[in-house]
Amino acid sequence: MKIPVVFAFDENYALPASVAIRSLVEAKAEGTSYEIIVLHGGLGEGTKRRFEALHPIRWMKVDDSLLGGWPKRWHCPMCYRLVMAEAVPDRGKVIWCDCDVVFRCDLSGLFQTDIEGYDWAAIPMERPDERAGIHRHWNGTDTVFTSCCLVADLDHWRRSRFAEKFAQTASLYDESLLMPDLDVLNAAGARIRPLPIDYSVFVRLVTDGASAPEYPWLERMFGTEDLQRAMDNPKIVHFAGPSMKVWLQRLEEMPPLYRREIVRSPFWDHVRERGGAMAFAKFAWHALAYVLTRDQAHRRMAGVYRRCLRGGEQMREGRRA
Repeated sequence: MKIPVVFAFDENYALPASVAIRSLVEAKAEGTSYEIIVLHGGLGEGTKRRFEALHPIRWMKVDDSLLGGWPKRWHCPMCYRLVMAEAVPDRGKVIWCDCDVVFRCDLSGLFQTDIEGYDWAAIPMERPDERAGIHRHWNGTDTVFTSCCLVADLDHWRRSRFAEKFAQTASLYDESLLMPDLDVLNAAGARIRPLPIDYSVFVRLVTDGASAPEYPWLERMFGTEDLQRAMDNPKIVHFAGPSMKVWLQRLEEMPPLYRREIVRSPFWDHVRERGGAMAFAKFAWHALAYVLTRDQAHRRMAGVYRRCLRGGEQMREGRRA
């Protein structure tokens, strides 16, 4: 069975995307093969070559015209899932996944989910926050379906002109949307099939168990037994949360599962953990690049190397002591 799996990212997300894709390929069962499709706005050839050392990739550059009528802030890989029916015109049923995940299982069972009569399938979550009121306005419930993992029939999306519905919703609500792609999907989808929680288990559930902040409301929605089963044996671990992105943390700060995966990435920079003159040079370069471009990616990386330098100094002081 050959399963199309769609991702989208830019150069700033190459590191976590490589972790996700490697784990996807290594977790597949015998007899399963993946067609990995990457939607992008213009990745460099060097980046593509490093990915293809992991697995053959079908690179699909997203035409700017597909987002031509959308508000400017929507022109980013995060929102490419909303136009993937047009960006990948020759595919029907696909799996979409975010890049901030680690796969722990084969996806053939997920791909075989029956979505006949549904707009797509996703994991439901009852969120006790300000977003619940927004979604009650749209669909009469407090249920929000995550956008991390979707099973979609792109032929149905094209027939139903979902790209137009997504664009209209984005233009209508724009600034009131807290998480644009997630909120638009929930607003436009009338018939969404629920998927098991196993396919998007927050990392804090895996590391912290019942003390994780998500545990109480997910227990109410899925029940103690199903939630515990997902925590004990997650099919996809989702590294989302309010804290710093996991791949921007120091190695020692990362959950062990991610730490084991990231050091094998062709994009992992070991200088980040050593400190020294090279780390200082990278900090200075990213800081200067941020001043010149105001690109937040450079600001984040300057912060990474600054923490790296502080960590190296603390290690040297510890050795002296």
